[in-house]
Amino acid sequence: MEFATVTEALTVLKNTDGDNFRWIAAIYYLLNEAPSEARADMAEKFNTMPVEQQSLIQSMLDIYQVTKKAAQ
Repeated sequence: MEFATVTEALTVLKNTDGDNFRWIAAIYYLLNEAPSEARADMAEKFNTMPVEQQSLIQSMLDIYQVTKKAAQ
């Protein structure tokens, strides 16, 4: 899943409609593909989360990255 802007990705995070794939894709974009300022902001938020949440999100990010590479 591709995002055109940071705003688009942030909108997905704010509108939790139960689509976990879009949610994790937005986090991936914000951590890895967004402009550098947005990446730094997201990395700071991610790194200050409780370790349990970081671990769960990281597991989902790992799966997302594998599926993204397979689709290319």
